[in-house]
Order: sequence, then structure tokens, then C-alpha cells
Amino acid sequence: SAQVLHEVADLMPRRGLVVLISDLFYPLEEVFSGIDHFRYQGHDLIVFHVLDPVEHRMPLDGHIRFHDLETGEEIVTQAAEIREAYEGAISEWLKELQDQCRGREIDYVTLTTDAPLDRALYDYLARRSHHY
Repeated sequence: SAQVLHEVADLMPRRGLVVLISDLFYPLEEVFSGIDHFRYQGHDLIVFHVLDPVEHRMPLDGHIRFHDLETGEEIVTQAAEIREAYEGAISEWLKELQDQCRGREIDYVTLTTDAPLDRALYDYLARRSHHY
């Protein structure tokens, strides 16, 4: 949550490189409030946005049960009935995250849980080193 980001930012008085690895399933205003705290203190940021491939695009068919881990609420629906709206909402959300990061000169990298994290980080750092 944004509160955790603010607490960590307060513990880092010296400028540095901050790497945030998260699914970013929080209200965007909260996420960027915390990120802006780091930026205000002069830190450089890299955001690695990690999603399960199922979250990124819905490759499922038939009945789907959604379970809210915070409230315990469950919804059962047909994948075909919500696929277009779901994928549109995810696409819009990812674009907003990318735009917000770009506007703050923050590197934003999407990753999926089916790829090894160490390999994804290596690939990113290799690409980054070619730009400098």
C-alpha cells in the first residue's frame, strides 16, 4: 500500500536506486503517492509490474470463480461473457500505469509469473546498459 511506500521512503534519506516489484493491485492514486515520495527525495525508480498470465489476459473458458482475498466475496460467471470487458479494463489499467511512470521518468517493466524473475531482471538490465 501507499503507506508502506511512504514508510520506506522515510527510512531512505540518501538518494539511490529504488526497485519496486509488485502486482500493483492498489488504487493508482495511492501507488503514485508513494512513488512520488521517492521521486521528491531524488531517488531513481524502476517499477517491475508482475502479473500472472491469467491476470494479464484471460485464456480461460467456461465457468470462472473469482474470490476476493480481502473481503471473501465470490463471484461465478462465464469467461466468454466478461472476457472483452476484462481484457479492455486490464489494457486500460496497464496503459495508465505506463503513462504515469513515463510522465515521472520512471522505468516501467511488465513481467509475468511464468517467466523466471532472475532472467527477466537480467534481460532488462542488459537492455538498459545498451541505452547508456
